[in-house]
Amino acid sequence: MHPRAFIEHHVRQILSEGGYSCEAVHLAAQEALKRYDTTSTFKKGEVFPACLNAAKKVAKLVQKKQQRQRAATPSKGATHG
Repeated sequence: MHPRAFIEHHVRQILSEGGYSCEAVHLAAQEALKRYDTTSTFKKGEVFPACLNAAKKVAKLVQKKQQRQRAATPSKGATHG
């Protein structure tokens, strides 16, 4: 398995099991691959953990944004008065 495929597969798996939304998982996996592609060197054994940490940060930000949007958007069919 190519390192990019390994990182993407395992980041998606870990974040999906962590309860993140599909959009958050997708964006986080893209961030993990971006970190892998743009970092010239990693400490020995730190490639996947560094990519996973970057992905988790993005997933948390996306999840918070989605929760704020849901809270700010009134549900349809709600009666006022």
